[in-house]
Amino acid sequence: MDNGTISLNQAKRDLKQKKFSDALPVLERLVTAESKASGEAAYCLGILYQSGNGVPVNLERAKTYYSVAAEAGYLMGTYRLGGIYHEEGELGRAYQCYKAVANCNPSAAYWAFRIVTDNNDLDSDPNAPETFLSMAAEQGHVLAQRIIAMKYISGKNGFSKIPWGARLFVKMALATARAVNKDDKLKYT
Repeated sequence: MDNGTISLNQAKRDLKQKKFSDALPVLERLVTAESKASGEAAYCLGILYQSGNGVPVNLERAKTYYSVAAEAGYLMGTYRLGGIYHEEGELGRAYQCYKAVANCNPSAAYWAFRIVTDNNDLDSDPNAPETFLSMAAEQGHVLAQRIIAMKYISGKNGFSKIPWGARLFVKMALATARAVNKDDKLKYT
């Protein structure tokens, strides 16, 4: 483990203990040092500035840090940047962020589906909504699975798909019940 990783781990422990004033300078130093840990450090700073934990809420700084994280290859930075753009109504930019990480983030795939469904001019591929919906469902996104199951149950994809939709719906409902009974978090609700 290099010093950047060790410092990042300590800063993350400080964040968990709500020692924001201890974590903040370490994270800032890691970002400017452009170490292996700089992407994740920038992501952590983005969260702080977006949430207002230990610092005043500053969405512009949050976007800057998420951009740094994304450029460093830390994919959650891209996802969170998309979330801010989405909240601000910049749907084209949000869609591009979500689309960029949809193959490895079920929530990004789901939100790309939602945005492009309502704004089909954002993508020249007419199959983009279904592609992202399937991508989200395959990665375990509960709402995406429910949408697909309901399409099949309703017969919109042909009557032969109704039994498959019912099985998918029951499977999704059982997985949800198991997660609730175990007091686990549902995957990407």
